Amino acid sequence: MAGPIQTLSYFARRLIQFEEKFASRPPERVLEAAELFRSMSEGLDGLLDAFDDHTALEPATATLKAMLPKLENEAHAEIGSPESDKLTLALREALEPGKLQLQLEAPNRDALVQELDTASILIRALADGLRVKNQ
Repeated sequence: MAGPIQTLSYFARRLIQFEEKFASRPPERVLEAAELFRSMSEGLDGLLDAFDDHTALEPATATLKAMLPKLENEAHAEIGSPESDKLTLALREALEPGKLQLQLEAPNRDALVQELDTASILIRALADGLRVKNQ
């Protein structure tokens, strides 16, 4: 069973595969999606910062959880219900502070932090790619 950080990594890798679907929308919707993905990337960066300050872990996950309804709407509209439900459920489950804390106490913590950083970069690349395609 994958831990929350591997799930966040899966989420990012899967989401970026749908860039063309998000980019084929009307320009204002493309920009909305780009903003959402940029905010999600910043939220993952905040989560990375929280790993060194464990008191900030719960607020960091709450910030990302607050984006879930908008993500559900955006993903459902573009990639369909089964896949979007799977992705948002995985994200929701991965954002449990207790599970993240336990995983970060593992011996391979540095590799996990790198994996989460890569997830953030992928989602930021999705946001930036949408912006470029919308120009």
